[in-house]
Amino acid sequence: QERVQSSIASLGSNLVIVVPGAQRSGGVFLAQGATNTLTLADAEAIAREIDGVAAVAPSQRSGAQLVGQGVNWNTRVEGVTPPYLEVRDWKIAQGRMFDDREARQARKVVVLGQTVVDNMFPNVDPIGQRIRLSGGAYEVIGVLESKGQSGMGQDQDDIALAPLQTVKRRVAGRQGRADTVSSISIKAVSEEAVQRVQDDVTALLRQRHRIQEGDADDFTVQNLNSIAATAQETTATFTTLIAAI
Repeated sequence: QERVQSSIASLGSNLVIVVPGAQRSGGVFLAQGATNTLTLADAEAIAREIDGVAAVAPSQRSGAQLVGQGVNWNTRVEGVTPPYLEVRDWKIAQGRMFDDREARQARKVVVLGQTVVDNMFPNVDPIGQRIRLSGGAYEVIGVLESKGQSGMGQDQDDIALAPLQTVKRRVAGRQGRADTVSSISIKAVSEEAVQRVQDDVTALLRQRHRIQEGDADDFTVQNLNSIAATAQETTATFTTLIAAI
C-alpha cells in the first residue's frame, strides 16, 4: 500500500488533471477519450479565473521514434509549456528546461527522461547532442530527474518533453484542431484547495463548452487525492479478503 501511495504521489502534489471524455472505473483513469474537447483557451481561462491555482500546464501527447548516436528509441513525446515541471513536481537533473521564448517560437529542443538517456546516450553527455524526431533535428538541452514507475505501472522516465507548439506543428500531425490539447494539468496551492479547484474547474468548463444542465460533461476532471483514496480502499479490500481466506 505504501508503494502504491508513493507511486501515485510521484505524479505531482495537489494535482488536478483534466482530460477530454476520459473513461473512469472506480475513480481511476482507464483511457483517454478520442474526442478533442479541451483547448489552449480553456487552460488560459482556468489560470485566469480559478482561485487557488498555483500553475496550469496544457499538454499534447504523441508517440515518436528518436534517432541518435546510432540508436532508435520509441518513446512518449509530451508537448508542454514551461510550468509543466512545477505542476508535476519534476526537477531538472542536468541542463535546463526550455523557456517561454523558446516555447512561443516552437523551437526544436527537447528535455529527455532518464530511461531515454540511458538507452540513447549510455556513455555520452546528452546535453548539446542532436537527435532526430519526426524528420527534424532537435537539440537536447536537459535531462529530467528520475521518477520511476507511476501507480499505474508506467515508466515515467521513458519520455521526451518539447515545447507544446513544436509538438503540435511537427510531431502530433493532424490530431484535432490547431488549438486543442490532450490534457490540462493544474496544481492547487494546497491540499485543502484541491477539491474546490476541481469543482470550480468543472463548473467553468461546463460553462465554456455550453453544456446544458442535466447533460453529461465532454471532459473528465480528477484529482490524485481521490485516486490515492481509491487505491487505498482497493488494498484494504485485498487485505480483508486474504484475512478471510
